Amino acid sequence: MIRRQPTTEAIAASLFDAGKPELARHFLTYYSTTELMNGLRLAQTLADSIDAQTKLLFGVRQPASPILDPTTPPP
Repeated sequence: MIRRQPTTEAIAASLFDAGKPELARHFLTYYSTTELMNGLRLAQTLADSIDAQTKLLFGVRQPASPILDPTTPPP
């Protein structure tokens, strides 16, 4: 993404210089939204991978004592 930054800026600047500010804004919005979603997918994939590896290596541990409902008064 960093390597594409100069190209992205040049495209947006060209559109602004050509008198097409709406198109430039649309391009930048599309670009940033697309890259954001790519980043979110990557982060979710990483989280899923860590979760699967942890479950495989250590299993799913249950709490030592039952979890109390915070709205229920203690016994």
